[in-house]
Amino acid sequence: MERSRLIELAPQCYMIAICHHIAENGGWTILATTPFMDTKAQFLPLLLHSLDLLVEKKMLTKITDDFGPTIYKRTSAFIDAWESVQKIPNSPYSKYALAPDKDAWINSAVESLDKALVEQRIKEVDFEKPDTEWAPLPVERSNPKLQEATRKLDETIAAIDADNGYNATLPEEKAYVVENLRDAVAKLKKEDTISYGYLKRKVINILDVVIRRFGKAAVGLTAQAARAAIFDWLKEIGAKVLHWLY
Repeated sequence: MERSRLIELAPQCYMIAICHHIAENGGWTILATTPFMDTKAQFLPLLLHSLDLLVEKKMLTKITDDFGPTIYKRTSAFIDAWESVQKIPNSPYSKYALAPDKDAWINSAVESLDKALVEQRIKEVDFEKPDTEWAPLPVERSNPKLQEATRKLDETIAAIDADNGYNATLPEEKAYVVENLRDAVAKLKKEDTISYGYLKRKVINILDVVIRRFGKAAVGLTAQAARAAIFDWLKEIGAKVLHWLY
């Protein structure tokens, strides 16, 4: 699943888990630290974010304390609002409503979601600023590390082009790899900015394909060097999303 899509859907899944927990247990209040063991919702940054979204929707009220954990109390509008969102066509809420065993459905959904959050290295900042991956990154061509990264990418493209075996066995993959890397190099050489999301899809993911395909062979090692050079450049300019680029 695309990272942006995961960040969009994740809070909806957790809001379902929270509302399910409240509705099924008949309680009026919950603690921010409550581990929803019955729904397996254990990713605390997302849990807190989702609770606050429910406050925004006026389904919960937030009661803070100087020392004790925050309490979330369901409002008088909770039941009507919960029933209403379950009628949104083709939404996670409506799919939950259709499930014959809602406990099993939400358990399975949250378990799969949490696995995806770990795999894509999602952190709290990703929910606070969901569009960070598309933030413009300045491209200063006088930067020696950018020059090195661009040179390594050119070497990788040349090495792939020269591999006749790749073209003979997987011509479509080779064409896809070369096209994406060439597009990225052209952008790095001509544009003033580039986004993290673009680099992830057009460079990092593509180099990973080459590295997996060729391993310790010369082309694979060249791709590894290009990948390392890209990260050296990003570290130098202080990229704030390296936790998910790796």
